[in-house]
Amino acid sequence: MLCVIFILLVNIHFALARVSQLSKSLPLLVEHQYQSFRHKIKSQRISFFSDEVERLTETATDVAQELEVLGRDVKEHTDLLINKTQELEEERDFISQLIDTAPIIILTQDTQGKVLSVNQEGLKDMGLVASHIIGKNFTELIPDTETDHLHKLELLRQQRAPQEISFSGRLSLKTEGVVFIDWIHTIIGTNKASEEPVILSLGMDVSERNIADEQLIWIAT
Repeated sequence: MLCVIFILLVNIHFALARVSQLSKSLPLLVEHQYQSFRHKIKSQRISFFSDEVERLTETATDVAQELEVLGRDVKEHTDLLINKTQELEEERDFISQLIDTAPIIILTQDTQGKVLSVNQEGLKDMGLVASHIIGKNFTELIPDTETDHLHKLELLRQQRAPQEISFSGRLSLKTEGVVFIDWIHTIIGTNKASEEPVILSLGMDVSERNIADEQLIWIAT
């Protein structure tokens, strides 16, 4: 009887020791040291038969392998995401630079007419700075006498006109000289139903052409 109890105590002692060794190795998984975990588990496995502790050790080893594979996949996807983000940032910077340096006015406004953005070359052509135009109403740039232009633009904002309209006219600026612009206004919808569409306004400075035409008419007259 005492011999049986002694053998039982020895088995319990070794089982608890193996469980303790396994628990001490588990923090290596948290630190992503999978190779060290497997090496430590392998060096501590002294059981010659399969029992609950041995199956627990095998399960921990399998989990470590799956975590290592998952970690590699996460790293690959993270690296891919970082590369794609960098590519998008470079593309965005290129497009932004292209828009700013384009020799035309590139302006966006909401359906209420508030100016959302304008490129640097456009500001240069109008002789304005961003703070003088962004947030203001686009109609402030159009003289009140150009009623047809203003009417068509209002219909476009209400989406009661074709998605694109064009008009030629003056700019209402407090600067010397007269600025003539050929405008193309296009309404652009968004993929989100909760977001309002945006009006893209492209303007080409045709002041020299209009002045030349007026001079030709004066000469002909």
